[in-house]
Parts: sequence; C-alpha cells; structure tokens
Amino acid sequence: MTGSPFMNAASRRSVATLLFSTALALLPGSAMAAGAVFIKGGAMNLEKDEQVFRTNTSGTDNVALDDISRQTLGLGWEIRFRHGWAVGIEYLRYVHRFTSSATPAARGEAVTVAGLVTAKKYFFDNGKFHPYVGGGFGLGGSDANNLDYGGLVDESSSSPILHAVLGMELRVDHLSYMLEVRTLAHESRHLGFEASATGVLLGVGFIW
Repeated sequence: MTGSPFMNAASRRSVATLLFSTALALLPGSAMAAGAVFIKGGAMNLEKDEQVFRTNTSGTDNVALDDISRQTLGLGWEIRFRHGWAVGIEYLRYVHRFTSSATPAARGEAVTVAGLVTAKKYFFDNGKFHPYVGGGFGLGGSDANNLDYGGLVDESSSSPILHAVLGMELRVDHLSYMLEVRTLAHESRHLGFEASATGVLLGVGFIW
C-alpha cells in the first residue's frame, strides 16, 4: 500500500531532523553550543575584468567588467562551540556591471549568488575582540544579462565554490560587529564567466 504524500513529506522531515540532531550530538561541546545570525555588506573585486561570455546570438562576446561589485549582500547563520570553533551556512550575492566590446552602448550585469558552508576558528576566549579564520565549500550561480540593449547575453550557470575568510569580530553583549576579507574561487563553466573574487565585508549580527 502506497503512503500518502503528506506522510512521505512528514517522514522526510523526520529523517532530516534525526540526522541533524545526531550530527549535533556527535560534535564535541555541542551541549554548550551558541548561535549567531548576521548580515554583511561590502565590495567584491573580480580577479578578471576582461572576459568572454558565451552567448545565444553570436557564440561569444568580449566584455569588460567593473572591477568592484555593487549591491553586495551577505546573510549567515552559525552554531558556535567551545574552544572557538563554529560551523554555519552563508548566502552571498554580488553584482558586476559589464560593457560589450561588440556593442559599446550595451551595458549589462553579471549577478553572482553563492550558498556556502563555512567552518571557522575564533581566537581569544576572553575580551571583546576575536580574530577568526575559516573556509569551506558551496555552490554558486551567475546570470549575465543585457537584454535591454540588444540581447547579446542572456545566460546563467552554476558550479562548485571553494572559499576562505580572515576577519575580526567585536562582541558587545549580544551584538557582533565583523570586518573580514573573503575570497571565492568560482567559475560558471557553461556561461564562461570567471566569478572568482576577493573582497572586504562589514557585518553586524546577534549572538545568543
């Protein structure tokens, strides 16, 4: 007898909850875990500002990208354990405008989004200032679009990401203020867009 869709969904949620709870139980110091949520903004600097996009209309298109991103946004959540260790997930989005060499008037945007899994090590148990280092992996996607200027580029793709971070956190009561340098190795292979970038981000968060 086949179960109902509701029961199947409930079973999947139960299994996911069980796996997550088991993972937390196996982590050292999980009983003393704390949490944090944060939002960040800043600028990401592309490693390559001259690139070639694969397009639907002409095969390829040479483009010149702005060095510095705009509309850069990061959101995150993490669990913090004893001895300064933490694991979490992050969402990062940054936008670079570009100009087509074939049609100089054709301005467009390359939008990159990334979902990241991050492990961190915070230093100094006492005091308010806590430097940290970290890194991890994730999945990212880029969407290049200048349809308003002739449709030269309208492509999107996704690919794996490796990333690293170095930063400083100021803790005041339950508030967290962060300054960090972050680098991502990311290439959207189908699009041909090298989205690898290094940037500086400022953030604020809440710790409980």
